[in-house]
Amino acid sequence: MALRRDYSVYRIPDSDLHVIRARALAPRLPRIEFLVFPATDVHPNYLGWLNYWSPEVAETLGFPDPEKDAAILPLCKQLPTGAWIVKLTEDPLDLEREDHLDALVWAYWRFHRVGKRLQPVDKKRKARAKKPGVAQATSTALKQFVLRERDEDGRWWEAASEPIQAATAEDALRIHLARMAHGRSPRSKESLDKLRNDYDQIAVEVGLTRANDIEMIEASE
Repeated sequence: MALRRDYSVYRIPDSDLHVIRARALAPRLPRIEFLVFPATDVHPNYLGWLNYWSPEVAETLGFPDPEKDAAILPLCKQLPTGAWIVKLTEDPLDLEREDHLDALVWAYWRFHRVGKRLQPVDKKRKARAKKPGVAQATSTALKQFVLRERDEDGRWWEAASEPIQAATAEDALRIHLARMAHGRSPRSKESLDKLRNDYDQIAVEVGLTRANDIEMIEASE
């Protein structure tokens, strides 16, 4: 939950101890988009207490480094194949132990190629200028839009979702809200305000980002 900044994934209330701990831990960790990478990809999705890294993965992550990895190398073992068994802590990971949390946080910043990292985006970011000689799209042409969410600190993040094709950002937002609230595309007479309200009724119950903290921006080329 802390890595994804998604505290509603298990549909548990904000008062639950797991959510409270995840919110407290989140600022110390990068934000990661959880994807299923192809089997040939050498970038692990995320870190565990016990990790198996092939020689290719270890090389990609820059492991082992005698200086940087001195704290965990005694816990790790290289197999005859050249692969590594990498442990972050001696005992199984216990998120109630501060030393284990420190080890996990250290590992995510040490092995910065683990997972797809998301970065805050500038709210005032200017749209890219059109390349000279490229014909302007007609007003009815569909464009690709991506979801952006605002967190508790007012920072905007590009969320982990598939681009939405629509004529305008408002249409893309209507599509997103209708899918989330009703599991379908928006109907022609459904206004954006109505869809915001429908979505917020669900968002309050399961801890999703509120509609006012969601917007669509045109996908970068």
